[in-house]
Order: sequence, then structure tokens, then C-alpha cells
Amino acid sequence: MTAGGPRAAGQAGSPPGIWIMVKFGLVLPLMNRVKILTIAVVLVAALVGLVAAVAGLKQQVGTQTGMGYTQTFEQSTAKPAEEAPAAAASATTRVYYQQQRVQPEAVRYRVVLISIDAARGMDVWELAKEGYLPNMARFVQYGVYGQLAPVFPAETSPNHAAMLTGAPVGVHGVISNTQYFKSPFEGGKSEPGYWGRGIVADTIWQAAERAGLRVVISNFIHGYVPTWQGRLQNAVIVYATKAYKPGLEFASASLVEGVKTERASGGLYQFTFTVGNTTFTGVVREEGGARYLYLYKGTVELGKVREGQWLPVDTEVEYRSTTYRVAFMLKPLSLDEKKVKVFIGNKLVYNAPVAWFMGPEEIKKKYWEEVVAKGYIDIYHVSWNVLAKTDLRTVAEVINATVDYYWRTNLFMFENVNFDLFTGYDVTPDPVEHLILGLFDPSMPYSNKTLAEWAVKTYLGMWQRIDSYVGRLMSKLEPNDVLIVVGDHGQWGIRAYVRINVALRKAGLLVVGPDGKVDLQKSAAYYDGGYIYINPRIREDPARYEYVVNKVIEAVTSIVDPTNGERPIAFAVARRSAGGKPLAAIEGNELSSMYLDGPGAAGRIGDVIIAVKPGYCAYDKTATGDDVVVIPSLFQTVGCHDDIGTWGELRSIIGIYGGRAVKLRQLKGIQAWMPQVGATVAAILNIQLKNATATPIWVIAS
Repeated sequence: MTAGGPRAAGQAGSPPGIWIMVKFGLVLPLMNRVKILTIAVVLVAALVGLVAAVAGLKQQVGTQTGMGYTQTFEQSTAKPAEEAPAAAASATTRVYYQQQRVQPEAVRYRVVLISIDAARGMDVWELAKEGYLPNMARFVQYGVYGQLAPVFPAETSPNHAAMLTGAPVGVHGVISNTQYFKSPFEGGKSEPGYWGRGIVADTIWQAAERAGLRVVISNFIHGYVPTWQGRLQNAVIVYATKAYKPGLEFASASLVEGVKTERASGGLYQFTFTVGNTTFTGVVREEGGARYLYLYKGTVELGKVREGQWLPVDTEVEYRSTTYRVAFMLKPLSLDEKKVKVFIGNKLVYNAPVAWFMGPEEIKKKYWEEVVAKGYIDIYHVSWNVLAKTDLRTVAEVINATVDYYWRTNLFMFENVNFDLFTGYDVTPDPVEHLILGLFDPSMPYSNKTLAEWAVKTYLGMWQRIDSYVGRLMSKLEPNDVLIVVGDHGQWGIRAYVRINVALRKAGLLVVGPDGKVDLQKSAAYYDGGYIYINPRIREDPARYEYVVNKVIEAVTSIVDPTNGERPIAFAVARRSAGGKPLAAIEGNELSSMYLDGPGAAGRIGDVIIAVKPGYCAYDKTATGDDVVVIPSLFQTVGCHDDIGTWGELRSIIGIYGGRAVKLRQLKGIQAWMPQVGATVAAILNIQLKNATATPIWVIAS
């Protein structure tokens, strides 16, 4: 890692951190022989004890990597069912956590689990070791740290479900960020996987409540309030993050520009704009050589803001005969009368038709006053088409304000709601990496030196801001608190998009109607993110089905990037042939090594599973046009991640830190697997997670 900041995916890493060595040679000449002999005896005894401890450790956890199995994640080829202890297995699940060393009744821990979306394992710990992130470095120095391999696909929804259930996709049932409950050919309608309705396994939230423990959900993925109303009885939830929509059209971000201006009494000029059905007036005045925007609703002044600065707004608007309380951030980008431009961020609505809060009303009111009203914006909910019309400084400010919102929410919930299990979240790195990660490389066709320098500086600034909040949270831990900070996946920069549906169409497997939409009735196959579905009518003829499956695999694996001659598809594998056997290999492993087989995914995943190589992305589901491989442009997605966790770029982080009464085993540089997060939480809390298939990471020293 250079002094210029974090490396881009694919760049060579920096040398290992420097270990400080104690040079006894400078001290020993001052000691007499008796002291030397005494030290020698002590050292020999310590060495013997260390050997015995290591032997015992290997018996307890299999390997010192922290993995749930005795083989490494890459090497494991055994099916989940073969790994289950017979005494603990049920018909469909295994309960490895029952092997844990139960904590004494006198010791009761609280667990604080924080997920930082898309925290890249290849960056974060290096930045911490090199001094950029001093609070993340405390995991390295005093706790447990390492990398976390995602389940397939390496997306937010399936991996947060893995954290919550201690199980992979085949058990928990969340197949993708785009959740299907049955094939789109069979009338299946997709919904956001983030909602949690696709989870069919037991969660740490439910297990904690059964044990009489108190649960807090602070924007943690799958905490979508409508899903858990009536299912969690005492949990307190804030969920305004991924896939949350208040059900109101006016809540999205927008730009006020090209407006008509008129003379203003006591000002240079004024203009109006609307939010919902409510009209706001902006009066521009000059003070001390600078322009200021005074914001009015009717005759009530809501605040003033200098050109280029931010104004938090908390007010009421009318929309379709209903009054809504809204909060948003406003920035006048230009107050030049000839080119007025005002950015208005996305809005959180206190009394939205779709609930974002569950719990006591007094907590909701206090949260609104102390967090939301003082500044709410979320880059995840801001259209990139809107951001593209601002400037790079504003984009960086929206990123920082998003970090502030998520962590002020986490800290508010931590300090104001009693809990035994706290699950918090920060979305920021994920949309930011999607937006800027490819810019790190100035040789990319959509980047240059200036953009690369801005991207690296913005990325590092974001992480330093996150790090400062991590430090604030650490300072508030109670003696028996165990803090677990994780990510759900990494990302890599994009060289090109791969349009799978265009390849299927060119192979005669997909039909597009006159309206430009896919005609599923006439199509044999359709790709919808990670999975290719085959028309179930074809499955009625096993021989024809196998032929179509092979033709699909041939169509996608034969794709070639015309710019460099590379084949961007890492693998394409059939879920099952007519005879029940895989039709193709996944880099030497069977499909079950991806843990997609299981009752949770039955009927949900597609017939062919694909993954791309680093540098490519298959997000684009376009079926029209001639180009299968397409170069992205600025303010399009230039970071990607829905793939297999064996790629180093897609591994995330895990760090564990304890309050002053918590004795942690010093596990350094571990390689863990996403479902182990849930199993570890269950082990620390001593709760029964019914469908967990992974072993815990033994972090509490006995």
C-alpha cells in the first residue's frame, strides 16, 4: 500500500506489517548465570505449555483459521449433510453450536453486531495496520480480526441472511438481492431480497427473543418492519435502508433548476418549488459578499443556508389530502439567478404509509428529533442520474453525510434502547464502491488521473469517518459487551458489463417482443441475476431439457470480451440434470459445495448458475441490442460483487473486540465463513439457533 491511499482491486499488496522484536541480547550480559538459568527454565516451561495449548486448540476448532470445517473453504468438497454430527442433525438441518463450551451462568454477555456493507477485506486491515484507521487497528492489536468469505452469491441479502441464521442459501432461502419464490416462467414475481420475507430458517433475532433477551435492529438488512410486525414481540427496529420505500412519490431526491425567478422584497430574487403538494419559496439575499438562500413555507422561515453549504429541513407537507412530516437535506449548488440549481436529498417521512420504525412511540419521537431532524440523507436512495448533475465535492459530502446518518442511528439506538443483542448497519461503502471503485484505475476507459485521485481520497475519507464512529462505539461498551464488526462481501472494479440475456437471445434461447420486453411464453431461458431460469415446459422432456441446459451453458461460456479476447464467465453449472447429477463442474467442485442444495432454496434458484471473473459484472439484464460485452461510463455502476467468495476481492472483514471484562482469544488473520457469524453470536449469547449449519468461532477465552 502506497502513501497515496488504498490499492485498487488487482494491484499488488503492500509488505506485511512490521513486528516489533525485543532484543534480549542487549540485556542478557547484565544478568548473572543464575538469572539466566531461571529464565531458561521459565521459557522451556512456557514452550511446553504453548505446545499443549495448541494441541488442545486444534482438538476444539479443527484449524487455527477460524473456519467452521477442518478443511479450508476453497478445498472443501463435502456436502453439508456429510459434515453434521449425527447426534445433532435433524432431517434438514444441523446444530453445530451444541458442541460449544457453555458459558458459566454468572457470565452474561451482550453482543453488538455491526455490519458495514461491502467492507473489503483486502483494504480495511491494511489501512488499519498502516495507521489510517486507528480504531479498526484495535481489533488487530487487542482482539480478533480476519477475512470473511461470503456465501454464493456474494450479495447483500443472502449474506446477511447467513449472518442471521448461521446457514447458507440452501438452508435460509434468500437466493439473491432479487428474491423469487418460484420461477418467473411460472408466474413468480420478484421482490427485494432485503425484506427478509424469503428467510425460512431460524434467526438470531427470534432465538434471542425465545430466550427472553432484548433485541435492537438498527437498519440491519432483513429488518424491514412490515416483515417482523407480529413476528418479533419486543424488538425495537429502525429500518430505512436498502429496498425501503415510504410509498410516497415525492420522497426521492431531486434537483431544482431552470426555475422562473422574480424580484423579492428584501432580497435579490426569489423562486418556488414543491415537495408533495406543498410550495416552498427560496429567497436569495447577499450578505457579506456571499449569497444565502432563505427557505420559507408560506410566511414561516425554515432556515437559511450559504451557497454551497447544507441545510437540514424538518417540516410538514401536504400530499393527496394527507399531512406528512418529512426530513431532508438541501444544498444550493448555484444561486446565480441565471442558473439556479438546488439539490434536495431523499426524504424520510415520519408517518409514512410503509412503516420504518417498530417500538415505543416515545423512542421514535426522540430518534426523529435527535438524529433525523438534524440531518438525514442516504446515498443509497439518491439516484445517480441526480448525482451526476451535481459535482464531485457534493458527491463526497453526500457520502460523508450518509456515514453520519447510519452511525448516529447506531449510537442513538445503542444508548437509548435496552438490549442483549444489538444488530447495527452502515450501507455507505456498498453504493460508494459501486459508484467509484473502477475509478481507482486511471487506465479504465471511464476514468482518468483526476478522477482516480478524487476516488481514492473520497474512499479513504469515508473509511476514516467510519473509523471515528467505531471508536466512539468502542468507548461506550459496557464491561461484558462483545463487539463484532463484519462486512457482507467485497467488490471489484469493472472493466465491462456482460449482458447474459443478449447472449441467450443471440443463441435463440430468449425472445424479445415488439415492445422490447422479454416474452417468457416464447423463451426457453431467462437470466435474472446469478441464475438462469429455464421454461418448465421444457423440463417435461428430460432429453430436451438436458439439451437446452447444455446450450445455455455453451452460450454463456463462449462469450468473449472483444477488447482483450478474455472469456469473462468464470463458470456456468446446471443445478441438476434430468438424472439428478451436475452437468458441469464448478472449478472442480460439485454444486453442493456452494451450499445451494437444500430445503430453503428448493424451487427458488434457477436451473443454471453462473459467475463472472474479476473485472466483469453481470448486473445488466438488458435483452436488446447487439453487444454482449459493454464498457460502462461515469456515474454508471463501476464496482461489482455478486459472485463466488473464493475471489480475494470479494472477501470482507470480521473483527471482534470486548469490553474490559471480556477475555478474548487472540486470533489473528483468521479466514472465516459468513454463516459462522450467526453461529458465533448464538454461542456467545448461549441461545438456540435452530437451523445453524456452521460452527462458531471460539472467541471467548475460558
